[in-house]
Amino acid sequence: MLADLRGLPPLFVQASSAERLLDDSLDLVAAAARAGVHVEMEVWPRMSHAWQIAAGFIPEATEAAARTAAFVDRVAEGRIVDGAALLGGPTSLDELGDTLRASGEAFARELEAHQATAHVEFEPDK
Repeated sequence: MLADLRGLPPLFVQASSAERLLDDSLDLVAAAARAGVHVEMEVWPRMSHAWQIAAGFIPEATEAAARTAAFVDRVAEGRIVDGAALLGGPTSLDELGDTLRASGEAFARELEAHQATAHVEFEPDK
């Protein structure tokens, strides 16, 4: 990864274990963490590329969308270090969070005990 990632807002990355771009996702996460960016990554087993777009139709997609919305909430509420870059962000981000949250909340509660994703958080060294 050649880009300078310093100063990016917190990143949330979801990838499938079967994803062709999994290695690229891992490289991005590692480079961002080295640059001091708060990064959270989830690797979901055997999902197709962009499975999240099927939220409301496929349980794993609905759960992934709910987890994305929860991340957006944590950043917006200032509960993630270095989240200030997204505080007071664009209305479209708020609308996206509301939409994702509404579509995934009920199913997220049901599946929480059965979560099969690998979730890793990288905190920048301060």
